[in-house]
Amino acid sequence: MAEIWDMLDHLDRNPGDHEERWKLAKKFYAAWEYEQALEQLLVLKKEWEPRLNVSRYLAATYYRLGKNEEALEELRDALNRWPDELSLKEQMTRVLETLKDYAGARGAWEEIREAQPDHPLAEKALERLKRSERKAAERTKRNKPPGALAFAGATKVCPVCGAANLDDATECWQCGEGGRGVKTPEPRTAPAGAAGRTVTLSPETAAVAAVTVVALLLLAGGYGTVLMLRDAGAAVEDPRPVATLADVWARQMPASRIFAGIAIIFLWPLVLRLALRLVRQARPAPPVVVNLSAVFLGALGYALSFLPHPANVLALLLPALVSLVLLLTLFRLTPPKAAAAWGIQCLLVFGAGTLLFFASESLQLGMAVNPLRELHTVARHLGDAGRHGNPGMYQMPAETLPWEQRVVWRETGSSWLDRRAGPVAFVVVPEGDVPEVKFQIYDETGVRVFDYVTERPYTRFFEVESGKEYRIVAEGPPGKAARVIVQSLLIPEFL
Repeated sequence: MAEIWDMLDHLDRNPGDHEERWKLAKKFYAAWEYEQALEQLLVLKKEWEPRLNVSRYLAATYYRLGKNEEALEELRDALNRWPDELSLKEQMTRVLETLKDYAGARGAWEEIREAQPDHPLAEKALERLKRSERKAAERTKRNKPPGALAFAGATKVCPVCGAANLDDATECWQCGEGGRGVKTPEPRTAPAGAAGRTVTLSPETAAVAAVTVVALLLLAGGYGTVLMLRDAGAAVEDPRPVATLADVWARQMPASRIFAGIAIIFLWPLVLRLALRLVRQARPAPPVVVNLSAVFLGALGYALSFLPHPANVLALLLPALVSLVLLLTLFRLTPPKAAAAWGIQCLLVFGAGTLLFFASESLQLGMAVNPLRELHTVARHLGDAGRHGNPGMYQMPAETLPWEQRVVWRETGSSWLDRRAGPVAFVVVPEGDVPEVKFQIYDETGVRVFDYVTERPYTRFFEVESGKEYRIVAEGPPGKAARVIVQSLLIPEFL
């Protein structure tokens, strides 16, 4: 897009540089910006010496814009100037066939066959056109147009071409539209005029809009990054329980999330280009369109990753869905090719993101983390925790003071998750008017925690080791009650 802007600036300063204008017209056409291509081609037709390729591009641009009559007129003018140019006649056959002028298209193909008897497409095209002519004749015979008197009583018109048809007509006698093509007339309104035209954005407007959206997503991701780092710093002075995998994701590994997220934003354009190349896109999209689309998808996923659980699952689902829509619409792939490119893209992006994330975790923790094994064991741990009524929160069985409870915290099966589990939160909740409760934690070395509970509730964080037995003791006035709730990613086993 920047190159197009440079060319437009150059032409503003040098309007007589027709070679540069010709290059610009071809770039607009390749980018599907047919209105802008038409503008440049009309200038070339008016001010430059006649050139075959300019006429061909002009006719093709008219055709792409649905202006078939203008395309046909341009091709006829070009054939008057270059009567032996078969490529112009081939181009004309497509326009004539679109206009349902099968006889005219057949005549053009016969001229092509006469000039080039071994033409690879002429025979098949002529056979196809003969079949089309026969079908058109049959439709005309079945749906004979009403006579002069019958027009006054006609109750059905074709919404495609406006021709009057008999009540029992199943197909329009003029254009051949059947079934839905003939219906009872409704009050006529003025022609749509300009309202019915295709509205196209200039490259500058489209580029500014796309860059603005991407910039807003990047700002949202940057804001989420700042908030996450602020929360991680605050957790050092004011720790919070890490009871679920969502807590681990939100607070325990900010550096890995930032590294993987930013890396994906830079890698996605390469992945998208590779996917489009592997499926052999019929009409390659401009590199700037590919790059902007990919950065948009990466920035969208990164920004959504900061949403609270469970909304942050949109960081995976929404970019994947938008990516499929873009492949079908913006890049104009056929459904099979779009599905293939989408699968390649999702596989590579998810795989690269997972590898980068766990590579960062390995460096920070000083241990080799195998993504496949860790993901499997984490999924199994989530299943075990999910069988508990309130995952991450466990109440000690004993309540009546004084009491003690032996407990062992089981490993999750993932050495990486064990390292990221964080300290266990013990929440002591004295019942009623208990004046004071002593809360203690023992291991084989002796007392590790000895606190007087002065708040209701009272929270104490303590780093436990999985597989090691601890003794939890609560002392206070006999007969009174004090509950202890454990908040932990590791699952406690009460002995």
